[in-house]
Amino acid sequence: MTPTPPLFLLLLGLMGAQATVDLRTAAAMAAGLCKTRPTDLVFIIDSSRSVRPSEFEQVKVFLAKVIEGLDVGPNATRVGVVNYASRVKNEVSLKTHRTKAGLIKAVTKIEPLSTGTMTGLAIQFSLNVAFSEGEGARVKSPDISKVAIIVTDGRPQDNVKDVAQRARDAGIEIFAIGVGRVDMSTLKQMASDPLDDHVDYVESYSVIEKLTKKFQEAFCACSNSATDVVFLIDGSKSVRPENFELVKKWINQIIDKLDVLDNKAHVGLMQYSSSAAGVSVFACRSLKATT
Repeated sequence: MTPTPPLFLLLLGLMGAQATVDLRTAAAMAAGLCKTRPTDLVFIIDSSRSVRPSEFEQVKVFLAKVIEGLDVGPNATRVGVVNYASRVKNEVSLKTHRTKAGLIKAVTKIEPLSTGTMTGLAIQFSLNVAFSEGEGARVKSPDISKVAIIVTDGRPQDNVKDVAQRARDAGIEIFAIGVGRVDMSTLKQMASDPLDDHVDYVESYSVIEKLTKKFQEAFCACSNSATDVVFLIDGSKSVRPENFELVKKWINQIIDKLDVLDNKAHVGLMQYSSSAAGVSVFACRSLKATT
């Protein structure tokens, strides 16, 4: 029996001249439609001597911003952080912090380790320790994602190919982010397939934040599940034209956060005043371009 996709009904009512629509709430509304699926997420961050202190601070800002967009909780996304150079340190355990505030505070306190770049050792440590049940990882299940995000700017001083394969075989999805003069071939050896989705490059740490949105959306449950969304829009004469335009912009911002496809998110519009008129109810492909 095919499961019924969840249905979200959004009622948008405006009160004449006092109508205001805060476009900044669109992201929050989309988050409500698009909860992150349960995930054990471990960041593996390079803090070797090639990473300047100011650059390491930018990495921590990136981590904090990704965390801010996640559905953090014991039954949702658990986050850990592994810090490495010549040695490896489990800075944040998956079982330690169950709130965004606690996680972000812990991330701000991480200090660089300096010295070499033992990326293979860090992956092995993550497989054996960070993703262990003793450190808060959940039992392997098709309903729970296991994800590692590696951030590095150097050439590993040890083997990464074999250990990364073992991690992937254990069910861990690996994203590899390279910065500056990184060795791209080793990034590809570490990352999961398809490589186009799992390998990213930025020219410097100063622009690593541009990847924030990608990783927030990567953990969105609606990217992999069907969702039906219907907007009910007040189109009565009390709604001024400029306010109605704001509503349409607001709806567009929400739709932009959804994966609108035949087998994923379906979106419909219903405008009402004294009567109701349906527009593109459960339309799939064209809605992003037409609303």
